Amino acid sequence: MLEDRFDRVELIRYTEVERPVQTPANVSARLESTLTDRQFLALRKAYFADYFEWPRAVSGEDLAESMGIARSTFHQHLRGAQQKLLEELFDGGLGAGATVNSNG
Repeated sequence: MLEDRFDRVELIRYTEVERPVQTPANVSARLESTLTDRQFLALRKAYFADYFEWPRAVSGEDLAESMGIARSTFHQHLRGAQQKLLEELFDGGLGAGATVNSNG
């Protein structure tokens, strides 16, 4: 690939980094420990109500009402949960080249 675009390509450094294998169970536990109770509840309700499907089966307003909170507050909890989920994926154990072992 690079050789096709450039006349000369030279590998200067190669580094291997050992990372512990992350099981779904310990990734899930670590994520749950970082979410607030309301963030976890908002994310769980949204997921199981097919909120992330298109078209949506339920509105944010419906989910907020089921939690007894304002729509804007529901979305604030949901965005916070999504942010932490993505941080775990990209900055935590998974995004930096670690492997997931689904057997454990």
